[in-house]
Amino acid sequence: MSSFGQVPLKDVWAMLEQCAPDHSIQERTHHYCISYGEKSYPAFPKGEHEKQNPPIQKGHVRKMARFFGILECAKAALSI
Repeated sequence: MSSFGQVPLKDVWAMLEQCAPDHSIQERTHHYCISYGEKSYPAFPKGEHEKQNPPIQKGHVRKMARFFGILECAKAALSI
């Protein structure tokens, strides 16, 4: 997975369903707080405001996947 480029937010949510099935997402003012197992990732960006499916930079997705230990699954799920 390259750190450059973007991924639609709905694809990130689908990847989490596949790779981290018992995760939870709380929406905050400017970020999402994603919890999985014993860990919480409190600063996942929302993307551009007022968009239904905003693009998210791949670097943020990669960092979150590495933090949760699901990087290989995320690479396969996002086909990158």
